[in-house]
Amino acid sequence: MAFRKAPDREMLRRLLDSGKLAQEERAQAQRLFDDLSSGRVLRLPMTERVWVERLFYRFRLRDQRPKQAPKDSKTKTKDLVAAFDAMPRPKKPPGKG
Repeated sequence: MAFRKAPDREMLRRLLDSGKLAQEERAQAQRLFDDLSSGRVLRLPMTERVWVERLFYRFRLRDQRPKQAPKDSKTKTKDLVAAFDAMPRPKKPPGKG
């Protein structure tokens, strides 16, 4: 069965959020995540990527789905659009007396 590999940053984020890492592993994972997030590194070196993947699959984080937004988020969007539409509009373009 083929599956899509998670990007480096996503794997590190899930590892850090899982709470299953030892203190030393967490410190190293946080350092790698900070490097990727800040743009200091674009991709993890192969040895570090293998380490992250090994932990990611050992804790079975691949099987967990990211949390979905609540279903009422569409109503919030509709409320925001309605509020924006209710705002006053200028009667003439700027600069036209």
